[in-house]
Amino acid sequence: MTVGLDRRIAEEIDYRSELMEAARSPSRSRRKFSQLLVSGKASKELLRGWAVNWFYFEKNVPKKDAAIISNCDIVSVRRLWVTKILEHDGFGHNRGAIEGWLKFAIGLGLTNHAVTEARYLDGVTSAVADYLSFVRSKSWVEGIATSIGMLFVPEFVVQRLVAFRRYYPWVEPNALDYFRELYSKARKDGRAAMQLVIRYADTPTLKADSIKAASVGSEIQDRIMQSIMERFG
Repeated sequence: MTVGLDRRIAEEIDYRSELMEAARSPSRSRRKFSQLLVSGKASKELLRGWAVNWFYFEKNVPKKDAAIISNCDIVSVRRLWVTKILEHDGFGHNRGAIEGWLKFAIGLGLTNHAVTEARYLDGVTSAVADYLSFVRSKSWVEGIATSIGMLFVPEFVVQRLVAFRRYYPWVEPNALDYFRELYSKARKDGRAAMQLVIRYADTPTLKADSIKAASVGSEIQDRIMQSIMERFG
């Protein structure tokens, strides 16, 4: 019995590591952008281009989460995951992540209209469309697996907050509230995604598919940043 338990624990640890590795790997474009930003070498054009086009991703995140919920038959999971939509769209006194990102963009000197009514890059819109299509067509477990990469976000948030304070004094301080709120939210969301996938990916096939899905979340962001860097970097 102890041997069987030890084997299950070892298998879970291995599976968790595979999910983490699949969700981790950033592309050259993402690394280059981060290097420019944290070294103080990102131009206003690049930062504003990022803010405008990432807004398109941000405003579509609730659609992704709604697709996960619509594919899920487990009430407790739906109750948990619906909070992701509310946190992003906003509810009550909580303005939500979409409004938070818009505030950040305005703090970079953009207007509301310039962000919400922009002609977004084709590479960005196609990446988001593929993301939504993937989540809608796959199991809810795979959909949630695409969010495991949120576990790595807090590290980048700290680096970016430090960089903005040090190198970009022209950015309004309160415009960075989005990142301050993201620090704790990302870790919580990443942990929730990991726990649900570990619990409900209960067949070898679903385990393998969830690992692939974890990489999809990273690949979509890679494609978005590649388009932004090609145009503004």
